[in-house]
Amino acid sequence: WGCNDDGALGRPSDGNSDCEPHPVAMPAGTHVRRIACGDNHSCALDVLGRVWLWGGANHTVALAVGGRKVFAWGSNATGQLGLATGAGCGLDEREVSMSDEMPPEGLKPAPGGGVKLDEFKVVRLRESSGAERSAVDMTVEQLRAAIGRGIAALIMEAPDREVPKAEKQDQLVPQAMHLAGVDGVVVGVFASSDCTFIVAADGSSHGCGLNGDAQVGLGFPSMAVRCLRRIRGIDGASWLGGGEHASAALVAGNVFTWGRAEDCGHGLGPETKPIMEPLVLTGLPPIRCLRSGGRHMLACSEGGDVFVWGQGLTYMSSKQLEERFVLLADGGAQHSVELAWNGKSLELPVDRV
Repeated sequence: WGCNDDGALGRPSDGNSDCEPHPVAMPAGTHVRRIACGDNHSCALDVLGRVWLWGGANHTVALAVGGRKVFAWGSNATGQLGLATGAGCGLDEREVSMSDEMPPEGLKPAPGGGVKLDEFKVVRLRESSGAERSAVDMTVEQLRAAIGRGIAALIMEAPDREVPKAEKQDQLVPQAMHLAGVDGVVVGVFASSDCTFIVAADGSSHGCGLNGDAQVGLGFPSMAVRCLRRIRGIDGASWLGGGEHASAALVAGNVFTWGRAEDCGHGLGPETKPIMEPLVLTGLPPIRCLRSGGRHMLACSEGGDVFVWGQGLTYMSSKQLEERFVLLADGGAQHSVELAWNGKSLELPVDRV
C-alpha cells in the first residue's frame, strides 16, 4: 500500500485501494521468504533463490550464494553500482601523482575558493600513508606546504560526462560489482538511498555511491565514490544503510552515523560541517535493530523502545506504545511503520502456523 508511482505496488493503481494493504499477485507456485522496497520499487526473494522485482527508480543489490559475487542494477548516476568500468556514471576524478614532479607554481586560486590545477579543482590530497583528506578549502599556500611535506597525490574533479541513454539502459540488468578491494567472501549487502554497502567475512565494511555529504563514510566528501572502498571504525557491522544525506551502521548494539550533520542524531544544526566518518551515537541503550527512511532513522532497543531522529518527523504519542514491545521499526521516504507486541500470546490453529 502507499504511493504507486512506477508500479511500486505491483498492481494497477485504482485510487482508494492504494491506501490499504492488498496482496501482490505473484506467479503461481511462487513462495516468497524475504521482501524489500526502495524509493519507487519493490522486490522479493523466493525459496528457490529467485529475485522478483516491480516498479522502478534507483538501484538494487543482491548477494549470490557463496558470497563470491555481488550483483547490482539500476541507476549508477553516483557510482552506487560499484562497477569497475564506471559505466553509467557521469562523475569522475583525475589523479596527479607527486612522482610526476608537478611544479607547485601550476597551482592557482579557484573561483569560489580552493585551488585549481590545469583548470581542474583540487578536491583531496592523498598522504604517503594512503589516507585521504579534503582540500576543497585549502589555499594555494597551504597546498604548496602540504606538497613540500611530502604527499602521494592530488585528486581533482573531472568535467561531468553526459551518459548516453543506451549506456544507462545497460545497467538495468544485474551487473557484477567490483570486489577487488574486498578480502574473502561477502556476508552482507545493503542499499541505501544512493549508496551501496557490503560486509565481508572478516567483518570489514565497504561502501560506494553518492558522497556529497560524506555519506559513504571515508573521511572526505566527493561527488561520487565509483568503486567499493573500506570504511574504518565499523568492523563487525550487522546492518548498514541510510537515506538521502546520511548513513548509519549497527555494531554490537551501538549505532554509528555519518553524513549531513543535522540528519545524524548528534544534536547538530545545519551550519555544522558533515560528519566525515562513522561516529557513535551516545545516549542510546543497547540497540537490537536499526533502519533508515529517506531523511530519518529508527532504532529499536533490546527493551522494546524505539528511538527516532532526523527531519520531517511526525511523532507518535507515547501512550500508543507505552504498553507494547516494538519488534521492528522501519522508514520510507516520508513515513514510518512499526511492528509491536502487546505482551500477550495467542494460540493459533495448527493449519495457520
